[in-house]
Amino acid sequence: MFKKMVGSLVAVSTLSVGLGLTNMTTYAASWDQSSLSQNQTSSGSWASLYQAQTKSVTGTDLQVNGSNSDGQGQTSFVTGTQLQSGKSDGAATATQSEGRTVDVGQSGSAGTQATYVCGSPEQSTSVSSPSYVLQSQTNTHAVFQAQGSIKGGPSIQGQILQGHSYQFSTAISKP
Repeated sequence: MFKKMVGSLVAVSTLSVGLGLTNMTTYAASWDQSSLSQNQTSSGSWASLYQAQTKSVTGTDLQVNGSNSDGQGQTSFVTGTQLQSGKSDGAATATQSEGRTVDVGQSGSAGTQATYVCGSPEQSTSVSSPSYVLQSQTNTHAVFQAQGSIKGGPSIQGQILQGHSYQFSTAISKP
């Protein structure tokens, strides 16, 4: 039993050493063509209206090459937040929308994997009398992709896509 345990430990140690002797470089066969556009409009009778937008499209690529194995990973985050807050003197409408595309992929020894998501979340608040209006929305997409292979052995791919959307609106009539 002791020999089996030592043999297993030696095998794991050898495998770890083989994976540990690596060089890290940017992987040229990865792409991230994600984009995000935002639009806010208002119409009607507004005494005051505050509008704010933030957006972020970021990603990273990593490749690890060793003598016995290789692997690569990729992340992409697309986040947009919009806010409109104001006071109307009568009938008024506030609208905010996004146009988003999450288009990422990578090709490597384990094959090609890609993620494509397209969407256009929109929010609109209309009032017919003097009111206080508040509306906001936040949308986030996160992609995690990884693949690796052992020379002469198995290969593996993994992919996770998470999407979170939040919308809030309220209108309170002025006395």
